[in-house]
Amino acid sequence: MKPSEARGHSGNYGTAVKMDVPDIPEMAETVCHWLITAPAYHPAWSQYLLVVVRLRNLPGWPEPFLQFPGATHELLVITLNPEHGPYTADKMREYAAGGLPHLTPVNVAEQIEGTDAEAEELASLGSWAIVTGRLEPESSNGAERIRAGWKASMVKTLAHIRGEEHAP
Repeated sequence: MKPSEARGHSGNYGTAVKMDVPDIPEMAETVCHWLITAPAYHPAWSQYLLVVVRLRNLPGWPEPFLQFPGATHELLVITLNPEHGPYTADKMREYAAGGLPHLTPVNVAEQIEGTDAEAEELASLGSWAIVTGRLEPESSNGAERIRAGWKASMVKTLAHIRGEEHAP
């Protein structure tokens, strides 16, 4: 089974569950999203959302900000507001049309140029990396270091997904 086909991951740091993307206009550009419960990363909250969205110009929507020319997708990791949790797949469906309670700033916001399938596999591997302790979802633990780690990991992982040469 390819990582993008996995519906969940578990590890020493928590669990990740891939949720179905609701068929509603507000979620039309969402490729996938993962609900992650990982209490090891912060004493006051434990749940995160890892989501991948397409970056397209659509009528009636604001033009997306591109980190570089050709960016097609953005991977985000956000902290879910613990005052409204604990979150479950059912509870997340209630928030699908807008208003997901989350903390700011966003922990990770990295863009890629790729296909939906590549972005989905990247998200699956990212959620696995969080629950196994390889990547941190919590930017308050050193935002620059954590975001740099995500960026480097995403570049190498995309190269791996594509079968390209990449540095270890």
